[in-house]
Amino acid sequence: MRNSRIGRRGDGRRGAQMVEFALTFMIFLVLVLGIFEGGRLVWTYSTLSHAVRQGSRLAVVHGKRNPYSDNDPITAAVRAQAIGLPASDVTVSTVWADSTKRGGSIVTVTASYPITFVASPLVFGSNGIRLTATSRATVAD
Repeated sequence: MRNSRIGRRGDGRRGAQMVEFALTFMIFLVLVLGIFEGGRLVWTYSTLSHAVRQGSRLAVVHGKRNPYSDNDPITAAVRAQAIGLPASDVTVSTVWADSTKRGGSIVTVTASYPITFVASPLVFGSNGIRLTATSRATVAD
């Protein structure tokens, strides 16, 4: 009976190593995907934030020419500055508000962009999340 075990190696340890590897690899994979998706989220927000700052700067330079217009130059500038994001997915709104403090008006440029993650259906549902960036500036009339 003792001689029958001589031909077997590892005594079932190989199976334990495979299970340990599978568990460790899943944790490693989630960590790496989280780092990539977090980096993409930060990059997207930074790009969107830069774009709305450029839109509010354009509004400050050109002023409030026509209060009833749909602010196409500002919308076009924000979408042009959102490099790397599809322009059709970037939603831009511009709000002009009169200010009595310094005699100027305040312009608020807001842009939003939907972002979906690799594991989006598991964590955030099928829609993902919507990033929003806002910039306010005072326009001297």
